[in-house]
Amino acid sequence: MNLSCISLDLAGHSSVDVVQSVGQWLVPLAAIGIVLVVSRRHPTATNRWSSRRVYAVLGKPALLGLALLILGVGLSIFGTGILMPVEGMSCAHAIQVVSAAGLLTTLTGALLSGVIWAVITQAGWVVLATFFALDLWIVFGMVMMNLKDAPEAPDAMLLLAFAMHAVCMYLTTVWAFRARDLNAMAQIRAGEAGRSIGAVWVFLAAYIVVSFFHNETGPFDSANGGAVLSALTLSALALTMGSGYTRYREVMAEKG
Repeated sequence: MNLSCISLDLAGHSSVDVVQSVGQWLVPLAAIGIVLVVSRRHPTATNRWSSRRVYAVLGKPALLGLALLILGVGLSIFGTGILMPVEGMSCAHAIQVVSAAGLLTTLTGALLSGVIWAVITQAGWVVLATFFALDLWIVFGMVMMNLKDAPEAPDAMLLLAFAMHAVCMYLTTVWAFRARDLNAMAQIRAGEAGRSIGAVWVFLAAYIVVSFFHNETGPFDSANGGAVLSALTLSALALTMGSGYTRYREVMAEKG
């Protein structure tokens, strides 16, 4: 990376830059705090993972997940707020690499932490809440980039796609949370839609990894961008309003 691309003149940044930097830290920290409090106050009554050997090895991966999450958020802020293009030089590739690395590291750390906490608390809804928090984090970053009129700011359609995906993830998280005291199979059925629409994050993570080695464009700028947008919007809406809601109502009716 060319060091001349780095600008440490933070005093010249606008108030929007400050709000973006604070918000990018605040969203994941608030999400972690809320999930911890809710999972403690509303524990599940069903054991879905009972292997004692699993619990014995969760300590180090949990710390690794939190470390990756912190590192990823830091890289994202660095890439969007500190690493600035310099007149007469091309730093766009460096900014893209740092931002992509930050997104991938944040995604990996968040998912690792979410899965481990879900196993510890026996609450499958925690994984869906992790996906929802990632959606909020992405939407917040996109809104801030548009407010700054940044050259790399996403268009309105992409912002709408992630916003709709966040709404769907919130609904499916609530459904899984309300089914937390049912048997394991009922919980799995109630969370089916959330797992399906959250799977788009797996594709995005894989695409970022591939782009590091093949110098590909972003997943939304490539020929397959329409398919990703479809997964974020139409597929998420169809699963949430269709089979996902039906599954949830069936599970709650069996409970009644």
